[in-house]
Amino acid sequence: MPLQGSTKRRRGRATGAAAAEADALISLPPEVLDDILNRVGILDAVRTSVLSRVWRCQWEELSSLDLSFPRHEDGLRVVDGVFLRCPGRVQRFCAHLDNTYAGRIHDWLRVLSRRGVEILDLSCGDGFPAFPSSVFSCGRLTSLSLCGCSIPLLPPGFMAFPELRSLALENVRLQDCGEYQLEEIIDTSPLLEDLVLQHVFISGAYVREWAIRAPNLSHLSIYSKNNQGWILKELTSLSSAVISLWEFIVHRNFTKFLSGLIQVRELLVIMSAAPIFDEEQQEFEANREFLNALWTDGMCTNLQVVKMIGISWRPNEMSFIELILSKARLLHTLWISQGDKLVMSNEDALYELLRYKRASPEAQVLFKG
Repeated sequence: MPLQGSTKRRRGRATGAAAAEADALISLPPEVLDDILNRVGILDAVRTSVLSRVWRCQWEELSSLDLSFPRHEDGLRVVDGVFLRCPGRVQRFCAHLDNTYAGRIHDWLRVLSRRGVEILDLSCGDGFPAFPSSVFSCGRLTSLSLCGCSIPLLPPGFMAFPELRSLALENVRLQDCGEYQLEEIIDTSPLLEDLVLQHVFISGAYVREWAIRAPNLSHLSIYSKNNQGWILKELTSLSSAVISLWEFIVHRNFTKFLSGLIQVRELLVIMSAAPIFDEEQQEFEANREFLNALWTDGMCTNLQVVKMIGISWRPNEMSFIELILSKARLLHTLWISQGDKLVMSNEDALYELLRYKRASPEAQVLFKG
């Protein structure tokens, strides 16, 4: 019995010491405490309430919330309680929404809008659930990322995103004429620097031309199986681009697209193994003469680095490589990475590359087999 009492006393002293150490942290400046609680995540921040009486409500006094709920963590159950008990501004809200919580997003977005959320990153599972138009009410956003959802029409009186610097849309659906909606969002985001459009599906039977205008845009990424009508305009600050739309790369409208990359210094082209078709849906070889006819003076004037991933040495690919080498006068590196299903041997392909004329005396070709 005395031994048991001694053990209890030691445990009590250890618990008391831990509580004393926790209470000592309270003397830290409020901004330091906020940083500590945000770094551990909201779930662990709430758990600090059991450390001692002093810590019981400390997390509720956070002046700024950073809320992140990864896909495989069921942390969304605490969102309503956090919003109710902690009135602080929300700096970031990142969440993967399944069917259980998709119905709550409208109410959460209204709260996030009032709390001045700056970073909003939402993704969904299967089915492309429709997001409410309240997603456009968060006027202080600096970063917006939406994935796996249907995007609603802009609400009447849409006030733009005056502070938005990053916009990423991945595997999303827009309604008929949604390209004009996307054009308006980009047009009314004057500070936009980074734009990612990855598998954006637009309803409707027709492809309509629409413009991407963003004078401060420095990086552009477009991934698509088909031409979605993009025209690049007034991208005077654009320095790098990633394009994965090989079926469009020899389309007759590609000249309009490529002319918008005049400022680009680094270009990454991701290849597709799909066949290429002309306007009459007849498969054809886009040889150098065809591509040369599309090229105009001023295209890719500043191009210095080109990376091409997934090369299969198809005639269309070889013709495009030859064109880049023969036209880009400031080019110093063409980096090629081999893909699957080669149509010629590497030896034959490299022999062809060595024969191509180079507009830049500094241009070198680096190959990864």
